[in-house]
Amino acid sequence: MLKILLFLCLLLNSRANCPSKQKFIRSLPEDYDARLLYPGLDLKEGFSICDLESPTGQKILVEREAGKLLWFENDLLKEEIPVTTGDTSIFDKSREGDMATPIGVFYITHRNPASSFHLSLGLSYPTPEDASRGLREKLIDLKQFMEIRQAHEKRVQPPQNTELGSWIMLHGEPNRAPSSLTPLWLKRRLVTARNWTRGCVGMTNEDIQKLYQVLTPGSTVVILP
Repeated sequence: MLKILLFLCLLLNSRANCPSKQKFIRSLPEDYDARLLYPGLDLKEGFSICDLESPTGQKILVEREAGKLLWFENDLLKEEIPVTTGDTSIFDKSREGDMATPIGVFYITHRNPASSFHLSLGLSYPTPEDASRGLREKLIDLKQFMEIRQAHEKRVQPPQNTELGSWIMLHGEPNRAPSSLTPLWLKRRLVTARNWTRGCVGMTNEDIQKLYQVLTPGSTVVILP
């Protein structure tokens, strides 16, 4: 009992002393349960980066509508990076081919140095919440549902062959894009001028290179609407 009380005191003290005072607040449609989509986070009252757990100390928060990625290291804001996403007219990804970027809490599953988009970092989509929805809507069967849940329990890559969609990444520019000596500030504007990904989070090659160096499997990534 004493150990539990000590742990709770340490947890509350760490959050009270959070180096980042920024609060993130979002409202979701009535048919979305924020408690399931963002477990442990209070979207209505607002949450701070310290409310997120990440075994690597690296935390990524993507604000989809604002087109920016916030990179936190040990709960301190390291950098704000402009990004582009998929079709923002769709609130959340629901199935393969809808071109939407999913919202929720994810973790990095793997790193791909031979990506078609310079470098890429895989995200743990679909989540157990997506699996529950998919089972209700008969997009997946019970076996696929269990496989997705078990993958998340082990914090490994969930199945990427279901009707829920697959291969959601943080990545750079297409390899076919011509190389350029364009200054980074201008290149960022050009790369993020429109939503061109198929549901991923895209950025300049220079920016994905920085993230690729520090983000390892298990790092937490939150995508907000």
